Amino acid sequence: MADFNGGWDYNRRNNNDFGGAHERREKNPYNWDYDNFSRQDRPSSSARMKGLVVFASMMCVILVAGVLALSGFGVYSLVSKNSESTAAAEQSQIMEQANDVQVPSINAKPKTAADNIVSADGKLTPQQIAKKTLPTVVGVVNYKAGNTLMAGSKGEASGIIITSDGYIVTNAHVVKGAVGLKIVTNSGDEYAAALVGADDRSDLAVLKIEAEDLPYAELGDSSELEIGEPVLAVGNPGGLVLAGSVTDGIVSALNRPIPTDGADTINCIQTNAAINPGNSGGALVNQYGQVVGINSSKIAYEGYEGLGFAIAINEAQPIIEDLMKYGMVTGRVKIGVSIIEVDQYLSRLNNLPTGIYVQSVDRDSDAMAQGVVPGDVITHVNGTRVEKLKEVREIIDEFEAGDEITLTIYRATTGYQPKELEITIKLMEDVPSLQNNLRTE
Repeated sequence: MADFNGGWDYNRRNNNDFGGAHERREKNPYNWDYDNFSRQDRPSSSARMKGLVVFASMMCVILVAGVLALSGFGVYSLVSKNSESTAAAEQSQIMEQANDVQVPSINAKPKTAADNIVSADGKLTPQQIAKKTLPTVVGVVNYKAGNTLMAGSKGEASGIIITSDGYIVTNAHVVKGAVGLKIVTNSGDEYAAALVGADDRSDLAVLKIEAEDLPYAELGDSSELEIGEPVLAVGNPGGLVLAGSVTDGIVSALNRPIPTDGADTINCIQTNAAINPGNSGGALVNQYGQVVGINSSKIAYEGYEGLGFAIAINEAQPIIEDLMKYGMVTGRVKIGVSIIEVDQYLSRLNNLPTGIYVQSVDRDSDAMAQGVVPGDVITHVNGTRVEKLKEVREIIDEFEAGDEITLTIYRATTGYQPKELEITIKLMEDVPSLQNNLRTE
């Protein structure tokens, strides 16, 4: 039973008598009085005295240890400060001694005057070529149309200053689709540019900026180039962020017919000098610092390396002169039809002969007047078999506007009885549309 006034009654539990006080002490050696929950045997005063002595001794030990620790820290601080002072003094002494030691000079020296001497045959070093050419190569920024100003995009490539008053040559594909053009010179000056003329067939274009006394390129003779001859490519690979880059290589091949727009080709110089996007319109320069080519393209298929192409300057020069003077290339002729090539696959698929399929006919052409109609297939021009557009152009380029040629035509009829016709037409002048030309006026 529990006694809430005195505590637990261990004397009786389950009707068992645990014995008297002696027995309780044996079972409870610590002399706790479970009846009153208090100490039975209190310590004597002598025992309390001994406890105080032990406590005082412990406190003295702690105090002494603290004093010793503080003293040690003070000694350490003094020693440390003394060591620092000694080290500073030793460092000062070392510096004073070093000042008295004589050592040979290792200063960089400027280039000698011999670096500016041109070789006896007039050839320049790569450094001299770069110094001569870099000021004449510019950045061309093409701002393209968008729904809003910020929605538009821009392309960055290269161009070559060819006159002191601001005529610049570049590639036609560089300025294609432009609503605005900007020129950034090698010195960082910026100009709005006008598009004087562009020719897709040759991939050439001429721009004009309002400036005077500009450095301009010296043009060379590309017919004098030899395979293996060193050349440098100068331009802006990747755009203006890498403006004014120069790469070296050799002439790998000459007179490579490289496609431009559609099936047109133009003779190019093949080089292993690095030509990358952004180099288009830049300069290919010979050992005399003369521009012999206009960088235009490269083969970028996987596994191909070092196959760059530049339009030979001798091919480009008459086109550039026409663009500067007329805004177009003069003297070209055309039949007056738009066409696609019928190759072996299309021939089998549509039951047509291989040749030149007429898609449409110009209203003001003699071809329409003489009865050429959409759906005709031109198989011969002046008796020569033709299957590609470039073959037709090679033939008609020998003629002038107003000259007559004979077309052999395959024509399907409603009675499923095709017939072959010969139609003689007059060639017309090939005048390109100038609607995309952009001017700042």
